[in-house]
Amino acid sequence: MIGGQIDMLFSTILQSHGHIATGRLRPLAVTTATRSASMPEIPTMLECGVKDYEVAGWYGLAAPAATPVPILDKLNHAVVNILHAPEMRVKLGADGSEPVGNSREVFSAFIAAEVAKWRGLIKVLHIKAD
Repeated sequence: MIGGQIDMLFSTILQSHGHIATGRLRPLAVTTATRSASMPEIPTMLECGVKDYEVAGWYGLAAPAATPVPILDKLNHAVVNILHAPEMRVKLGADGSEPVGNSREVFSAFIAAEVAKWRGLIKVLHIKAD
Protein backbone atom coordinates (compact mmCIF):
# COMPACT_ATOMS: atom_id res chain seq x y z
CA MET A 1 0.00 0.00 0.00
CA ILE A 2 2.61 2.53 1.06
CA GLY A 3 4.78 1.67 -1.95
CA GLY A 4 1.85 1.78 -4.36
CA GLN A 5 2.04 -1.87 -5.48
CA ILE A 6 -1.41 -2.77 -4.15
CA ASP A 7 -4.66 -0.81 -3.89
CA MET A 8 -6.05 -2.16 -0.61
CA LEU A 9 -5.30 -4.46 2.28
CA PHE A 10 -6.73 -5.88 5.46
CA SER A 11 -4.52 -4.94 8.37
CA THR A 12 -4.73 -4.53 12.11
CA ILE A 13 -4.96 -1.15 13.77
CA LEU A 14 -1.77 -2.05 15.62
CA GLN A 15 0.10 -2.45 12.34
CA SER A 16 -1.49 0.52 10.58
CA HIS A 17 -2.22 3.23 13.12
CA GLY A 18 1.04 5.09 12.52
CA HIS A 19 0.38 5.33 8.79
CA ILE A 20 -3.26 6.22 9.41
CA ALA A 21 -2.18 9.02 11.76
CA THR A 22 0.18 10.48 9.14
CA GLY A 23 -2.40 10.19 6.36
CA ARG A 24 -0.48 7.58 4.36
CA LEU A 25 -3.33 5.10 4.80
CA ARG A 26 -7.07 5.76 4.86
CA PRO A 27 -9.10 3.23 6.84
CA LEU A 28 -12.41 2.23 5.30
CA ALA A 29 -13.89 -0.06 7.95
CA VAL A 30 -13.08 -2.28 10.89
CA THR A 31 -13.84 -5.98 10.60
CA THR A 32 -15.02 -6.41 14.19
CA ALA A 33 -18.68 -6.47 15.26
CA THR A 34 -18.35 -3.07 16.92
CA ARG A 35 -16.31 0.04 16.25
CA SER A 36 -12.84 0.24 17.76
CA ALA A 37 -12.53 2.39 20.87
CA SER A 38 -9.19 3.64 19.52
CA MET A 39 -10.74 4.85 16.24
CA PRO A 40 -14.47 5.22 16.86
CA GLU A 41 -14.96 7.27 13.70
CA ILE A 42 -14.21 4.22 11.52
CA PRO A 43 -17.42 2.27 10.70
CA THR A 44 -17.76 -1.50 10.86
CA MET A 45 -18.09 -3.66 7.76
CA LEU A 46 -21.76 -4.16 8.65
CA GLU A 47 -22.29 -0.39 8.78
CA CYS A 48 -20.71 -0.23 5.31
CA GLY A 49 -23.24 -2.72 3.97
CA VAL A 50 -21.31 -5.99 4.22
CA LYS A 51 -23.60 -8.47 5.97
CA ASP A 52 -22.43 -11.28 8.25
CA TYR A 53 -18.80 -10.17 8.22
CA GLU A 54 -16.88 -10.32 11.46
CA VAL A 55 -13.20 -11.07 11.79
CA ALA A 56 -11.30 -10.18 14.93
CA GLY A 57 -7.70 -10.99 15.65
CA TRP A 58 -7.00 -12.31 19.11
CA TYR A 59 -4.21 -13.62 21.28
CA GLY A 60 -4.37 -16.13 24.10
CA LEU A 61 -2.21 -18.30 26.29
CA ALA A 62 -2.15 -22.09 26.18
CA ALA A 63 -0.35 -24.59 28.35
CA PRO A 64 0.50 -28.27 27.93
CA ALA A 65 -2.50 -30.55 28.47
CA ALA A 66 -0.90 -32.17 31.54
CA THR A 67 -0.49 -28.86 33.40
CA PRO A 68 -2.06 -29.16 36.87
CA VAL A 69 -5.32 -27.22 37.30
CA PRO A 70 -4.02 -25.14 40.26
CA ILE A 71 -1.18 -23.85 38.06
CA LEU A 72 -3.60 -23.09 35.21
CA ASP A 73 -5.86 -21.23 37.63
CA LYS A 74 -2.96 -19.23 39.10
CA LEU A 75 -1.70 -18.28 35.63
CA ASN A 76 -5.21 -17.34 34.47
CA HIS A 77 -5.79 -15.20 37.57
CA ALA A 78 -2.49 -13.36 37.07
CA VAL A 79 -3.08 -12.69 33.37
CA VAL A 80 -6.67 -11.52 33.93
CA ASN A 81 -5.48 -9.12 36.64
CA ILE A 82 -2.83 -7.71 34.31
CA LEU A 83 -5.27 -7.28 31.44
CA HIS A 84 -7.77 -5.49 33.66
CA ALA A 85 -5.19 -3.12 35.16
CA PRO A 86 -6.08 0.44 34.08
CA GLU A 87 -2.59 1.22 32.74
CA MET A 88 -2.57 -1.98 30.65
CA ARG A 89 -6.03 -1.26 29.23
CA VAL A 90 -4.85 2.24 28.23
CA LYS A 91 -1.63 0.93 26.66
CA LEU A 92 -3.32 -1.86 24.71
CA GLY A 93 -6.26 0.35 23.77
CA ALA A 94 -3.96 2.95 22.23
CA ASP A 95 -2.83 0.31 19.74
CA GLY A 96 -6.36 -0.77 18.87
CA SER A 97 -6.43 -3.80 21.12
CA GLU A 98 -9.34 -4.45 23.44
CA PRO A 99 -8.22 -6.69 26.29
CA VAL A 100 -10.74 -9.26 27.43
CA GLY A 101 -9.32 -11.49 30.17
CA ASN A 102 -11.88 -14.06 31.28
CA SER A 103 -12.08 -17.59 32.69
CA ARG A 104 -10.39 -20.60 31.16
CA GLU A 105 -13.83 -22.05 30.43
CA VAL A 106 -15.02 -18.95 28.57
CA PHE A 107 -11.80 -18.83 26.55
CA SER A 108 -12.09 -22.55 25.70
CA ALA A 109 -15.65 -21.97 24.47
CA PHE A 110 -14.46 -19.00 22.42
CA ILE A 111 -11.76 -21.09 20.75
CA ALA A 112 -14.29 -23.84 19.98
CA ALA A 113 -16.61 -21.27 18.38
CA GLU A 114 -13.76 -19.85 16.29
CA VAL A 115 -12.80 -23.34 15.09
CA ALA A 116 -16.41 -24.07 14.16
CA LYS A 117 -16.79 -20.74 12.34
CA TRP A 118 -13.66 -21.14 10.24
CA ARG A 119 -14.22 -24.87 9.67
CA GLY A 120 -17.68 -24.06 8.31
CA LEU A 121 -16.34 -21.38 5.97
CA ILE A 122 -13.58 -23.68 4.74
CA LYS A 123 -16.18 -26.35 4.00
CA VAL A 124 -18.58 -23.98 2.20
CA LEU A 125 -15.78 -22.54 0.08
CA HIS A 126 -14.20 -25.96 -0.58
CA ILE A 127 -10.80 -24.71 0.57
CA LYS A 128 -8.12 -27.38 0.43
CA ALA A 129 -4.58 -27.37 1.78
CA ASP A 130 -1.91 -27.77 -0.87
